[in-house]
Amino acid sequence: MRFALLLPLLLAGCSYQVAGLTLASNRSLPLRFEVLQPGVTGERCKVEWTAGLRPTVDEAMADALQKVPEANAIANLRAENTSYYMVLLNRNCLSIIGDVVKISGE
Repeated sequence: MRFALLLPLLLAGCSYQVAGLTLASNRSLPLRFEVLQPGVTGERCKVEWTAGLRPTVDEAMADALQKVPEANAIANLRAENTSYYMVLLNRNCLSIIGDVVKISGE
């Protein structure tokens, strides 16, 4: 009987959207762009009582792009997720680092 009550807790899970990117590639594209600042870091952290409040790549990228206002994209992006688990609270941080660029429309 106790096992039947614990089974839903053991099988519980969650999912969330990590990113909603307009364009992504894992290889070089023939685009004309100018690197405005290399090695810019963006980070977004959220504290949660329960699962569901997790930072997204979009939020971390927005933080990085705010640091160089004329930039409109990030090249050579690397992302890292770090979670800190405490008794009642969890802190989830997503940081990205990359070269902020300006893609020209020509």
